[in-house]
Amino acid sequence: MAAPAIETSGLDVGYPGRHLPVTVISGLELTVEAGTFLS
Repeated sequence: MAAPAIETSGLDVGYPGRHLPVTVISGLELTVEAGTFLS
């Protein structure tokens, strides 16, 4: 359940910041942490 949510966020962040892979990684980490807290 968390996998698709993280994937969607990664793609969303990847489009505008695809030239900055760091942004994608940070976004994924933040999404994982947020998901854990919400869960």
